[in-house]
Amino acid sequence: MFKGDDKAFVEMNEFIDNQMVEALNYDEINSYEDFRYISACEAHWRLSDYMLYRLSHSVDRLTVHLENEQNVYMGENADDEEMKKAQDKDSKLMAFFKINQEREKEIAKVKAEIKELKAKGLSVNHKKIPEQILYNKIGVHYTWDTKNSKWNPRQKTTKPKLCRLYNVNPKRTNCFYLRRLLMAVPGPTSFESIRTVDGVLYQTNREACVALGLVVNDKLYEDTLFEAINHSNPNQFRYLFARLLAHCDLGNPMELFDRFEDHLLKDLLKKHSKDDAKKIAWRRIVKSMMNQDKQLSDYPELKLYIESIGLQDEITIDVKALHEEGLKDYGSMNVEQKTIVDTVLKLKGGYYFIDGPGGTGKSYTFNTIRKLTMGKGLKVLIMAWSGIAASLYPFGRTCHNLFKLEFPFENDSNSNVSPSSAHGKMIEEADIIIWDEFPMAPKRALEVIDQKLREITGKDIPGGGKIILCGGDFRQCTPIIENGTVEEIIASSVCCSYLWKNFQKFQLTENVRALKHENDFKQMLLEIGEGRYGSKDNEIEIPEECQKL
Repeated sequence: MFKGDDKAFVEMNEFIDNQMVEALNYDEINSYEDFRYISACEAHWRLSDYMLYRLSHSVDRLTVHLENEQNVYMGENADDEEMKKAQDKDSKLMAFFKINQEREKEIAKVKAEIKELKAKGLSVNHKKIPEQILYNKIGVHYTWDTKNSKWNPRQKTTKPKLCRLYNVNPKRTNCFYLRRLLMAVPGPTSFESIRTVDGVLYQTNREACVALGLVVNDKLYEDTLFEAINHSNPNQFRYLFARLLAHCDLGNPMELFDRFEDHLLKDLLKKHSKDDAKKIAWRRIVKSMMNQDKQLSDYPELKLYIESIGLQDEITIDVKALHEEGLKDYGSMNVEQKTIVDTVLKLKGGYYFIDGPGGTGKSYTFNTIRKLTMGKGLKVLIMAWSGIAASLYPFGRTCHNLFKLEFPFENDSNSNVSPSSAHGKMIEEADIIIWDEFPMAPKRALEVIDQKLREITGKDIPGGGKIILCGGDFRQCTPIIENGTVEEIIASSVCCSYLWKNFQKFQLTENVRALKHENDFKQMLLEIGEGRYGSKDNEIEIPEECQKL
């Protein structure tokens, strides 16, 4: 297969009297042009008119979704009739179930005929029972009719297709185990049928997987909790339980809770009745679990129980005290910081970027804005591309956590936030989203988050009409591109995104962290960040005072 033209990065230099003139103002982006390079091998291949492409099989991707959660496509201005028509269309999975329903009738009919022939003592060799097929093998026997949304028997004149199921994030537990079942159970006729093992209908797809031996039970997690009893207090024990809920495949969390109830409730029973202590423990566990990017919908039984006791927010914010603290911080700011805060407090929506070297008070500015806006009753979400940066803020989260970005984040990755979910509603209710260490994020992340905000808010404007306040220093960490060239890294930067033109920029220049007599050191750091310090071989001499241990 021909994988595309060769490329070459060419540096453009000016020559005067056969002498190369070195540019004084070196612009790394504009100093390179992207050219197509035709090697001798490619030239010979093309001149000889050899084949560039050959396709032996095509690949058909199969949808995986839970019951009544299939995608429905319709025009932007669709009327009621068109919407109903779109909703009535079968997905590939639903059509697969219908095929199996027909094949099941055919199998039953053939078996009845064979039984009748045997009873008469006649030969049954000419009777063949139709085989039940797996979802990922349907392309061998059928072709997908996009117009009518159904599977048609494959004609002999067409080549079989290779089928593969869309990947499902393991955090989407129920859907993840449905995919496991579809890969292992031939001929399912419905969502209930695929959860039925040896005549027993299981409530969840995971339970069916356990019954089939596709996954293990909770014994490993029980052993972990038994070990933790000896060296953790009840609060730590509840946090461990929440982490197991968030990151492991617990089959029956309710049963596991009952088994370790004594230690989970040990401190709470001193002040509360057993029923109240149990409710409080579950509230704290579930809230901790949801902070780790897990949803109650992944555990149907637990969801019903939690809804019955009510998830009341135990974290109360003293709005007045927070506003007073924000005013106090505002009073200690320099002119540049105050200008930014004053401007942000008057904004209504859009993208904003605070640019400043390390030590100029970007985080302090973010925190002051957070306090003042939350003190006015507004809702603020804070995120950063790295966990270390996110941990500097109360309730700070990583971008992956807040927008459920796929990990690792690639060029084709997306956000898994459902606008109708509790998580989607939380984002919709936010007035301001603060994004620290913004230059670390690839432009694809910015564009995915922008599209998700438009989807959640229903507003096709930048950021969905919310105030998106970003900050960072482009002199520091760039997006990480594995084995990427300098040009590829630069091209992945947020400042190369089509959204960058929508940003209003603020500048912080005064270093509030360094001491007054450290001006030379501040200047050296700036020059390092801008590539103006050190030798031509990019060697930097560490100052003597920094070498002392």
